[in-house]
Amino acid sequence: MAGVGIGREHDEEMTIFNSAGLATIEYIERENVLGRVREKAPWFKSEWDKIEKDFKCVGTTYAIGLEGGTLLVKDKVKHEPFSDYGPLDPLVREVGLKKGVPIFPFHGIIAVCPALNATDEELVKIMDVIREALAEIDRRFLSSQRGDEV
Repeated sequence: MAGVGIGREHDEEMTIFNSAGLATIEYIERENVLGRVREKAPWFKSEWDKIEKDFKCVGTTYAIGLEGGTLLVKDKVKHEPFSDYGPLDPLVREVGLKKGVPIFPFHGIIAVCPALNATDEELVKIMDVIREALAEIDRRFLSSQRGDEV
């Protein structure tokens, strides 16, 4: 039944949206997508935990399901941010694009949300690319521990 003043076009659009939503739910159930996320989430979290320990430029990290991220910092102990993220964000993007992994940091925040049906190899590649970018930031901007270049 159409709403007052909404009309037939609205009903047809809603039918399409409802069909798309139901098809998505059916795919998630059929392919056990949530089960896979539950299976991979502990590994993904442990990878972010390792990153937090391994890099000077990483403040704290988080991982929920297959979403994870961090804030880049100049001083890990004080959680002091860089004064300018201008050179850092493009560096992370460049490393990712060279490896075929699009990563788009925003003001020193790196957040990734891989497809929920990503393969193990794809997840490992994403984390390897993030490690490579963070190592480059440590090398270029924090190697002297001064961190005053940015």
